[in-house]
Amino acid sequence: CRLVCRAGADMSPSKPLQVLFTKTIDRYPDATALTLNFRSPDYSPDTGGYRPVEIRLEKQTGNWGMAYVTEFTYIGGELVKDLDFNFNAGLASQLWCRERPLATTMDLYRLWERNFLAYHRMEVYRLDITPE
Repeated sequence: CRLVCRAGADMSPSKPLQVLFTKTIDRYPDATALTLNFRSPDYSPDTGGYRPVEIRLEKQTGNWGMAYVTEFTYIGGELVKDLDFNFNAGLASQLWCRERPLATTMDLYRLWERNFLAYHRMEVYRLDITPE
């Protein structure tokens, strides 16, 4: 499988993230899209913890790519989007901030990715996959 980034090469996932995605994609050979929900069972509005992350992968013209990455947080007891990288639209947003071009958020994306991979290696997440 080949994983590409439609938002440009600068925003392509790192090699470790590509390996994680490829292992997942290979388990669903007939899928054209996968929604990956990473949840820490210990995360709550009272105690905090590792925030939930949703990643959508889509297959177009034979190549897989990230459609979006969204990290959620609790506000007033309700889960809301805190950080969103929308690769299909080329936009990024953060809670309390307006949308901006994805290309201007490369440092923030790389920081998020490093943290996510570290948490994944620590096995804090339970993964639910929804194939389409």
